[in-house]
Amino acid sequence: MFFRNKSAIVNYLIKFEEVVWWALAIGIVIGLSLIIDQADIIGRDWQTLYRPATLSDDFIHYEMVANPPYIMFIFYPLALFTPLVGYVGLMIVSVICFRLTAHLSSFNKWLIFPSFPAFWMLVYGQIDGLVTLGVAIGAWSIRRNKPYFQGVATLLLCLKPHIGAILALVYLLWQWNWRAFVVSISVCLLSLYFFGVGWPIEWLNRLFFETNLASQEQGFSRDANSFNNIGLFPYGLLAWLLVLIPYPKSEKIPAIVSASILSSPYAGGYSLLSTMGVPLPLFIYPLLSLPFLGAIGYKFLIVAPIALVVWPVIKHYGLPLFYKGKVDQKARIQSD
Repeated sequence: MFFRNKSAIVNYLIKFEEVVWWALAIGIVIGLSLIIDQADIIGRDWQTLYRPATLSDDFIHYEMVANPPYIMFIFYPLALFTPLVGYVGLMIVSVICFRLTAHLSSFNKWLIFPSFPAFWMLVYGQIDGLVTLGVAIGAWSIRRNKPYFQGVATLLLCLKPHIGAILALVYLLWQWNWRAFVVSISVCLLSLYFFGVGWPIEWLNRLFFETNLASQEQGFSRDANSFNNIGLFPYGLLAWLLVLIPYPKSEKIPAIVSASILSSPYAGGYSLLSTMGVPLPLFIYPLLSLPFLGAIGYKFLIVAPIALVVWPVIKHYGLPLFYKGKVDQKARIQSD
């Protein structure tokens, strides 16, 4: 017989399923690269923002780009190729991030890809896969007590500070250890040599400028609000009141990312990928892929981050009170 026992069958199916996942991921990468000229949105952010900013003489002040300059350690090798080849390279980096995230956080890789946020991020040519990997590495380093890796998480999370900076700070507070600063400080010192000693101050000024500009033009009910924006600034700031309520850290991680998204003047729908760096309640995953249903699904995408903020509070405070009330009511009936 081809299979000697049940374990051999299981091992074969696991390997086959892994091959299928990679085949699908690479197939989508190839497919997007083949139709890049048929839709302006495909690879747009890489071609019109990240690549030109990387090849310019002034990355920090490039319009609509507010990422820390050390991202150029990744961007520059890709930018040396043609826009198409660089876009394909960035997508492959993102797919690898998806797989590593699922591995580090011990959840099924099919949950993160092909989800809508992951697919939409590939289409745009965005970098949220790196931020998501930062979420996973930070949580993993705390669980395994590997503080050196926390520095890697800090760097990745701060690639999009409006999404990951607060979580990066929280991770450092949860794993307060000098070793957690070694990698991030080393990379920042190296970047001072390449990009100038003044880049941190210039970058922060740029960040505040872009935030102020976005708060005027984007956010909840703004006329110029992009269809892709799910930020609810300033009303989304209320989400932090629920995040501050005590409950397990593992559930607080996606809530912090969600609150960051909701309270931001601008956050693309693909940024919800960052909430998927750790396991989520199963009912959240269909919510994250609602836009596959069309425009009406995209309108309800905002339910996912709101649910990630509200659900832990309901789970740990609302449901116990509800069941306690039911038990008390049953006890009163029996006593009568």
